[in-house]
Amino acid sequence: MNVQSFTGALGGISAKPVISASGSRPFSVNGDTFVGSGAALGRSCDIQHNACASAANDGSLSGGVGQCDEQNNQCHAFNQVSAKLRALKMRSPRAAVEARALNLGSCSNPTILFEAGLDGRNTDAFIAANQKDFNHGSALNIAVIAGFICQRLGSPCDADAAAKSLCSSASAAAVATSQNQAAADVFNSIINGGGAQATAAAVAPAVTTAPDLATAATSAILAGQTQVVVSTIVSCS
Repeated sequence: MNVQSFTGALGGISAKPVISASGSRPFSVNGDTFVGSGAALGRSCDIQHNACASAANDGSLSGGVGQCDEQNNQCHAFNQVSAKLRALKMRSPRAAVEARALNLGSCSNPTILFEAGLDGRNTDAFIAANQKDFNHGSALNIAVIAGFICQRLGSPCDADAAAKSLCSSASAAAVATSQNQAAADVFNSIINGGGAQATAAAVAPAVTTAPDLATAATSAILAGQTQVVVSTIVSCS
């Protein structure tokens, strides 16, 4: 079974499959075996990066090596989410933790739409649903809109730490998803799952701080357990 689920594929170059089997070194990538999935997934991301960089250097992929570096960061971040998810699945939820409603400060509804006809475009694009608090033009990459929303939650919205952490988690997960309705769905499900409309049950009892609570909430969403994935802050550009 392939446990590498990162879908980014610049130049059509996908991350190498990470095959999970049995034995003392149950994970394998390109014939190399590993004790833990983390190392194997990291190798998978790095092999993809090297192939991407080679394609950029020989001209078969336009845009330079920098985009390969960014994709590699996304691949590693995505797999850190998966690792947290596996850890949560293995822990006994003897004491459930209820996620408090996120405090978005002076702002509301930080969700993202994927629609046609935005700003005169002839293709679908992303835009913040709430243009009053997150007034930004449309973009073809969700990173632009998600990054702007997360930035605004810091200032001027003055949202709390849990909301900002959850937004960065949602942004990272959406960026690592196909840039279409699926990315908007991922972002919105995480934001809504940790937001004012939902509580997260069956989260590991060790979670106590606001950032940790947001991280656990995100992981639970990815698992499909409750309404409660993780995090690099994507800057607006």
